[in-house]
Amino acid sequence: MQTVGESQRKKSEPATVKKKKTPEGAKRQFVEELEQKAGEEFGHHIERLKMIPFEAKATSTAAAYKAENDKRNSWISQKKLPMDESSFLFYLLDRAKQIGSSALAKISAAYQTANEGISAIGASFVSDIIKSKRREESLLEKEVVKTRSSFFNYEPGSDADILMCRWRLRTKGKCPYVFSHLDGSKKLSKQAISTLSTKMLAAIGKPGATHHCFRRGGANNMRRIGHSMEEIQCRGRWRSAAGLQRYLTDVPIAQGCLQSQAESDDEEK
Repeated sequence: MQTVGESQRKKSEPATVKKKKTPEGAKRQFVEELEQKAGEEFGHHIERLKMIPFEAKATSTAAAYKAENDKRNSWISQKKLPMDESSFLFYLLDRAKQIGSSALAKISAAYQTANEGISAIGASFVSDIIKSKRREESLLEKEVVKTRSSFFNYEPGSDADILMCRWRLRTKGKCPYVFSHLDGSKKLSKQAISTLSTKMLAAIGKPGATHHCFRRGGANNMRRIGHSMEEIQCRGRWRSAAGLQRYLTDVPIAQGCLQSQAESDDEEK
């Protein structure tokens, strides 16, 4: 019986056909006309010309733009709209309901890379859509900042009133904040939250785990129930998709465990 090596197996398997990046709109029409005029002799040059708009970008950027263009074209096809600038604007408005301004700017950049650009009026609308979203995000961030110190009313004699009376007696008026710092003198800080999370997780048998575990759990739960990557990134305020991806990878370090703890877990396995 002959053993087939890994390299031989790879050669025998059919190669996966990758969808090529191609221009759209007037760029595509120009290339197609040039292809008809030039003939087969300049076939290689034509193929290179098709790839140039994307190869001018970094590899990761070109891949991201291709993915965005594929999503846009798929949406337009599903809605049975023409492949033109107006449909792109409809798509951008639809996506603005779910994603942030940075993601909208990436969609616009991907469209302009694949096309000859965008008309003056189209560019004006795109700019307004992105600015409107940024303004919405700015107002939301201000509201979040305002609500870090929250106030609530409760009826005398209610359960909330009884709990607050107990809390006042226990703290002896040391701190006006219900959720106070570790020493009970001021409101809860980021560092205090991190310390409390680490201690709590260690107490339940998860030594080395940090508050990042909660963030990772939230991201993976959103992914499990069907939220898009853009929605998860926006909700968790990740600056990049690469940063979010670390939290969606099932490894101990991504779960918030320390390097030494992750290594010891691997050795036990």
